[in-house]
Amino acid sequence: MELHLFLPVLEKIIKFAAPEALNGLPVTPSADVYGLGKVLQYLSSYTTEPCSTIFQTIIQKATAYDAADRYETVRLFKEALEQDL
Repeated sequence: MELHLFLPVLEKIIKFAAPEALNGLPVTPSADVYGLGKVLQYLSSYTTEPCSTIFQTIIQKATAYDAADRYETVRLFKEALEQDL
């Protein structure tokens, strides 16, 4: 396999990876929260209506650089999103 063929895919995937994973540090469930937050952030950038301030705050917390500043679990992230609905 030639690595250069995978570089375009890797460049896209890295945007959704938690910083601790990219830095070779141990990952926790908050790394999943980070990735899901990045996916929602990406998808919301294609909406025609602006997202609520609460939604933006939830996404900011989910995608915080420091894992300690994120939701600890996907369940907690989900519950925060459900409260905004």
